Amino acid sequence: MTDGGVEKMSVHLARGLAACGVPVDLVAGECRGPYLERLEPPAQLIELGSVGDRHGHRPLADYLEHYTPDVVLAAKPEDCALALAARTICRGQPRVVAWPSTNYSGLLKGRPLNPIRVAVTRRKLARIYRRVDGIIAVSEGVAADVARLARLPRAAVHALPNPVVAPETPELAAETPGHPWLDSENTPVVIAVGALRRAKAFDVLIRAFARLRCQREARLVILGEGRQRQRLERLARRFGVSRDLALPGFVANPYAWMRRSRLLALSSRWEGSPTVIPEALSLGTPVVATDCPSGPRELLRDGEIGPLVPVGDPAALADAIAATLDNPPASAQLRRATEPYEMLPSAKRYLATLEDSGRDRRDAP
Repeated sequence: MTDGGVEKMSVHLARGLAACGVPVDLVAGECRGPYLERLEPPAQLIELGSVGDRHGHRPLADYLEHYTPDVVLAAKPEDCALALAARTICRGQPRVVAWPSTNYSGLLKGRPLNPIRVAVTRRKLARIYRRVDGIIAVSEGVAADVARLARLPRAAVHALPNPVVAPETPELAAETPGHPWLDSENTPVVIAVGALRRAKAFDVLIRAFARLRCQREARLVILGEGRQRQRLERLARRFGVSRDLALPGFVANPYAWMRRSRLLALSSRWEGSPTVIPEALSLGTPVVATDCPSGPRELLRDGEIGPLVPVGDPAALADAIAATLDNPPASAQLRRATEPYEMLPSAKRYLATLEDSGRDRRDAP
């Protein structure tokens, strides 16, 4: 449990399922993330400790023996492999349902990996997804990608909206972020949120922002931390926008920042279903995003409620940001678009899908 989107969604889904009356455990290795304080009874946290060695599946097998869950929902491929291995050595036979949250084809294409490693990774992913009892993807794009990777019928992979918008989001958004740029209405602030990593393409966003600054006054805030911080700072100095760029690091409450920003920009090279888009939309904040694989096109309804631009194109991104600043969509329209991503409605859809897949398994010959 760290500070990533998968971890946040795991907590939200556990809370939502518990609110539906389902006994639910959030089972993790070492827990040090900022979202655990949001977990409320009757949902409970089970900490297994380190599971990094070749016997790492044994603590999970002990959990399965003791608690006998009906289903294990595993997010990352390594979690799925761990759950499948643990199931083989315990008396109980829970269903293992994969919960992929990334477009793996986009990831493998976007990283500088040699072809042999890409081929090996694809085979591993296919083997895992063909062994699980069900798959629930976080977007239609991820579902189609997993089906292709595993050579499964597309109908075998469910796609459901993530439980992004929690009940406390409006209250958190009403707090004061404590940054002078957001206390003033004079200069528009463009915000981006995410780990400072290659996937988020903040280098492209800084180039786009430099183009925007040639046309108008504006400021850019990027919330998040990561290994590309120094590279991004050098790039900002190179383009002369350091004074108008803030990198505050990881912020526990990004909603207060999003609500007071004029626009959220997503510049990613690949995604699964980026949580920052429905988070911003639920607060009435417009969004401009790259048409990356996958998620933004679905979340922005094919560009109907927010422009989509080509991946890696600073000029197109700058133009879209400028146009949206000049003519923002109605806040009410943006908020309505996020209703399927509210925590409880999303959890109910997950529960129904898990129950249906359980009946399919029991009825199978």
